[in-house]
Amino acid sequence: MLPHELASAYVAPYLRALVAIELFNSGLSQVRVSKLLNVSQPMVRKYVSRDKTEYYARLEGAGISREECEAAVKVLTDIARKRGRFEYFKTFSQIINSLLSKCTLCRLHRRLDPEVPPACDLCRILFPRLADAYVEDVKNALEILQSYSTAYKLIPEVGMNIVSAPPNAERPEDVVGFVGRIIRVGSRVVAVGEPAYGGSRHTASVLLAIRRRWRELRSAVVIRYDEGYVEKFKELGYRLMRSGPHRSRAELIENILEIAGSSRGSRDPPDALIDLGGLGLEPVIYVFGKTATEAVTKALKAITS
Repeated sequence: MLPHELASAYVAPYLRALVAIELFNSGLSQVRVSKLLNVSQPMVRKYVSRDKTEYYARLEGAGISREECEAAVKVLTDIARKRGRFEYFKTFSQIINSLLSKCTLCRLHRRLDPEVPPACDLCRILFPRLADAYVEDVKNALEILQSYSTAYKLIPEVGMNIVSAPPNAERPEDVVGFVGRIIRVGSRVVAVGEPAYGGSRHTASVLLAIRRRWRELRSAVVIRYDEGYVEKFKELGYRLMRSGPHRSRAELIENILEIAGSSRGSRDPPDALIDLGGLGLEPVIYVFGKTATEAVTKALKAITS
């Protein structure tokens, strides 16, 4: 069995089913979902008639962790809704190729085909250093940000970053962010550099500190501090946390860890952290989400709602 045949049989159908369920639960009709995913309406009906746990169990049986499955489904759902079928297909293909390149399906392949040699490295050769779902998520979030003519108002003086963390991220090097940050040029939002693992240290460190308590938060975007934005977020019912002022960057992270630790009775994760800055630190607002796309969409409500 070829690697893509393996993914086509044991991964793609279940990811697609989970995306169909998420799209349907978000209010789209079965007909609309079928058009977005390029499957028949009876197939969509079949997908949504079953429990999600069945599909997750299948994917976990193929060697993909529940967290990684959830992250992929969230990214694919956001892209299908906001960018359409072609971008959905492209990202889906990249996710599959990324799984193959990381040898995620090797154990399954050997279980199904004993002829696969123990030292097989075919997928590493075929798919070297491929873009993955987290890189695509950050790229997509930037495109959404740039599509709003007034988005430049959100850019802090020190620049912005958008970050996305895989489920097992522990260090800034494990988190995708823009190398060189995102800046304001006149009334335009411009990215200096491309998204890459380790592209951000500061915003990635803030996200990792928050994730010590709320693992479901995988992304963050940092925007300019403005009391008007804070009031707007309150009106929208956002869950807000506050920190600062700080004497150093290290103290900022320590304060966030303390705040997160003292919130152990709170089940719901924060939507944003209002940070008052400090010595060498500009006051900013960190907006969180399960994907970079979601975090940016939340942040944009400060100027669009």
